[in-house]
Amino acid sequence: MPQAAAQAATPVSLPAKGEDMKAVVRRYGEPQQKHAPAGGDSPRHPPITRWDYPGFSVFFEHSHVVDAVVPGRPPEIYHTEQLQQATK
Repeated sequence: MPQAAAQAATPVSLPAKGEDMKAVVRRYGEPQQKHAPAGGDSPRHPPITRWDYPGFSVFFEHSHVVDAVVPGRPPEIYHTEQLQQATK
Protein backbone atom coordinates (compact mmCIF):
# COMPACT_ATOMS: atom_id res chain seq x y z
CA MET A 1 0.00 0.00 0.00
CA PRO A 2 1.50 3.41 -0.89
CA GLN A 3 2.48 5.40 2.16
CA ALA A 4 0.09 8.29 1.39
CA ALA A 5 -2.84 5.87 1.08
CA ALA A 6 -1.91 4.13 4.33
CA GLN A 7 -1.73 7.44 6.16
CA ALA A 8 -5.08 8.58 4.73
CA ALA A 9 -6.80 5.34 5.79
CA THR A 10 -5.14 5.15 9.23
CA PRO A 11 -7.49 6.12 12.07
CA VAL A 12 -6.48 8.82 14.54
CA SER A 13 -5.92 6.09 17.13
CA LEU A 14 -5.49 2.35 16.84
CA PRO A 15 -7.16 -0.22 19.10
CA ALA A 16 -5.46 -0.44 22.48
CA LYS A 17 -3.84 -3.57 23.85
CA GLY A 18 -6.34 -5.48 25.98
CA GLU A 19 -9.49 -4.29 24.19
CA ASP A 20 -11.84 -7.12 23.32
CA MET A 21 -13.21 -7.95 19.87
CA LYS A 22 -16.64 -6.48 20.63
CA ALA A 23 -15.10 -3.13 21.60
CA VAL A 24 -13.05 -3.07 18.39
CA VAL A 25 -16.16 -3.74 16.27
CA ARG A 26 -18.13 -1.04 18.14
CA ARG A 27 -15.36 1.50 17.57
CA TYR A 28 -14.21 0.65 14.01
CA GLY A 29 -17.04 -1.43 12.53
CA GLU A 30 -16.69 -4.82 10.88
CA PRO A 31 -13.23 -5.53 9.42
CA GLN A 32 -12.69 -5.93 5.68
CA GLN A 33 -11.28 -9.39 6.33
CA LYS A 34 -11.12 -11.77 9.30
CA HIS A 35 -8.34 -14.36 9.10
CA ALA A 36 -8.69 -17.80 10.66
CA PRO A 37 -6.88 -18.23 13.98
CA ALA A 38 -3.32 -19.56 13.88
CA GLY A 39 -1.82 -21.57 16.73
CA GLY A 40 -3.94 -22.63 19.66
CA ASP A 41 -2.40 -26.09 19.78
CA SER A 42 -1.10 -25.63 23.34
CA PRO A 43 -1.20 -23.10 26.21
CA ARG A 44 2.24 -21.88 25.08
CA HIS A 45 0.82 -21.19 21.61
CA PRO A 46 -2.53 -19.42 22.09
CA PRO A 47 -4.75 -18.78 19.08
CA ILE A 48 -3.83 -15.56 17.27
CA THR A 49 -6.40 -13.97 14.96
CA ARG A 50 -5.86 -11.07 12.53
CA TRP A 51 -8.51 -8.63 11.38
CA ASP A 52 -7.74 -6.28 8.50
CA TYR A 53 -9.20 -2.78 8.30
CA PRO A 54 -8.43 -0.13 5.67
CA GLY A 55 -4.95 1.09 6.63
CA PHE A 56 -4.30 -1.13 9.67
CA SER A 57 -4.49 -4.67 11.07
CA VAL A 58 -5.43 -5.84 14.55
CA PHE A 59 -4.01 -8.99 16.17
CA PHE A 60 -5.92 -10.79 18.91
CA GLU A 61 -4.84 -13.46 21.39
CA HIS A 62 -8.05 -15.35 22.12
CA SER A 63 -10.44 -12.36 22.02
CA HIS A 64 -8.19 -9.52 23.23
CA VAL A 65 -5.99 -7.12 21.27
CA VAL A 66 -2.27 -7.83 21.55
CA ASP A 67 -1.22 -5.37 18.82
CA ALA A 68 -2.48 -3.11 16.06
CA VAL A 69 -0.18 -2.17 13.21
CA VAL A 70 -0.08 0.02 10.12
CA PRO A 71 1.60 -1.90 7.28
CA GLY A 72 4.73 -0.14 6.05
CA ARG A 73 5.02 2.10 9.12
CA PRO A 74 7.79 1.25 11.57
CA PRO A 75 6.84 0.87 15.23
CA GLU A 76 7.06 3.97 17.39
CA ILE A 77 10.20 4.41 19.49
CA TYR A 78 9.52 5.26 23.10
CA HIS A 79 13.09 5.23 24.43
CA THR A 80 16.20 6.69 22.80
CA GLU A 81 18.21 3.56 23.69
CA GLN A 82 16.05 1.75 21.09
CA LEU A 83 17.61 3.82 18.32
CA GLN A 84 20.24 2.09 16.22
CA GLN A 85 22.97 3.48 14.00
CA ALA A 86 22.10 3.13 10.30
CA THR A 87 24.29 0.72 8.38
CA LYS A 88 25.30 1.12 4.75
